[in-house]
Amino acid sequence: MSKTNIFIAVALINIVVIAGIVNELGLGDDEVDTSTIVTAKLSIYYKNAGDNDTLIFESLTTSESTVFGLLMAGTDQGNYEVMTTNDGQGVSVTDIIIEGCDSCQKEEGYSWQYTLNGFYSNVAANRNIISNNDIIEWIYTDEV
Repeated sequence: MSKTNIFIAVALINIVVIAGIVNELGLGDDEVDTSTIVTAKLSIYYKNAGDNDTLIFESLTTSESTVFGLLMAGTDQGNYEVMTTNDGQGVSVTDIIIEGCDSCQKEEGYSWQYTLNGFYSNVAANRNIISNNDIIEWIYTDEV
């Protein structure tokens, strides 16, 4: 190899290494401020559980102003537990276990989805900012 080719190869390797470090440290990410206190409505529905499938909080306050923050704020009052995964892109809710709801069962082909003011979103729940009086619905469904 010529000295020019070696120099180019070393430069490319250094660029890749620096880009990886910047990515891991999050220096290129725009951090979202989620610390605003908000009050919103939260509903949790099991579409496969019949008529007694819903928890509704008409007015729930959280200091983490995200869809996920509101869901977690309700755990103290609603007797439910939230299971999650984080693939690096954000939090995904894998299960919401409602205490005492025998008909609220996991089922093949169903997953937890949420709507914000009536619209489904593909933004991770911990990255989707909410405002006062928003309506968040978590739905266990096979439709999305």
